[in-house]
Amino acid sequence: MKLKTKLIIILLSTIINLICLPALIIRLSDGTSMGFSFLLFFAICPILEISLGIIAGTDIKKLFFVPMIVAFLFPFCYAITIGIIIWELFIYSIMYAISGTLVMLATYYFLKHKKEKKEN
Repeated sequence: MKLKTKLIIILLSTIINLICLPALIIRLSDGTSMGFSFLLFFAICPILEISLGIIAGTDIKKLFFVPMIVAFLFPFCYAITIGIIIWELFIYSIMYAISGTLVMLATYYFLKHKKEKKEN
């Protein structure tokens, strides 16, 4: 996959999962969006972080910043959904950043090992 295609996928998935889905939850719910927001940010965001880490691991030199995108935007998008900022969300943000970085590095080393094994 080309770098431009990867960046478009990253941008679209981040916009949809961190901006559009919370806005949709706010519009469609009748004030009881806590359950949906917990599902969104504690189930879907980690899956998004892991998938973006895998994409970033394929070209780590150019996409090293990708795992930090979701980690940086997470507390602010969650605050938009529930209406207040909860400072403990920054702990989750740090955990997302660490997990995304670990997945990125694991993918990089896996692909590197696979390439070396294929050459031998």
